[in-house]
Amino acid sequence: VSLTNCSEDKMLVQSDGNNVKYYAVDSQAEQGGMISPSGTYYAIQGAKVNYRMDADTGYELKDVLVDGNSIGAIEQYELKGIDADHKILAKFAPKNVLIENIKLNVTNTSVQNKDTLKLEATIVPENATNKELEWISENNHIAKVDNTGIVMAVETGQTTITVKAKDGSGIEASCIITVTKKPDNGSSQGGNTSGSVTPGAASRSIATWGYASARIS
Repeated sequence: VSLTNCSEDKMLVQSDGNNVKYYAVDSQAEQGGMISPSGTYYAIQGAKVNYRMDADTGYELKDVLVDGNSIGAIEQYELKGIDADHKILAKFAPKNVLIENIKLNVTNTSVQNKDTLKLEATIVPENATNKELEWISENNHIAKVDNTGIVMAVETGQTTITVKAKDGSGIEASCIITVTKKPDNGSSQGGNTSGSVTPGAASRSIATWGYASARIS
């Protein structure tokens, strides 16, 4: 292909007595990759130019626009039959890194009724593109879970809490939750009546009670 760097936007060149027209073709790449050839060049009318798009490490080619119209994420493109000015833009984006594993801080535990428990999810790898998670309780009547992993015990029984990746990887992890009844910590208001009493203490108690009875009567 005949390309030339010229200072004029367009130009007419005399060739064998014929006017030959050149057109400006501008090719650019967004951050994350390159397009070759790159920059503004002038192609002779009817010529063709082959372009190649390459992504940098950690990036991927998302789309190629020719005069503002998408032609898809193609790595090679041939612009042919040039009879007008053109603009080519290669668009790149960070590469989509899928979640490979989800690790929970506990996988089997118990919690007392009406108490809460925080489940912590660690995503592998750390540079996963989409780290959004979905939390699900197998039985909301036994334990509920919010979108941050906080579990609320509702009723005694057993259920499973599952956390799923929302990036399309299909990765998930689960924790078995057993809800137990809260112990009754209440004490008798009448005090302890089962303790032993020494004879001396018993005599004094009897005397005191007798005195109290005499005063009352």
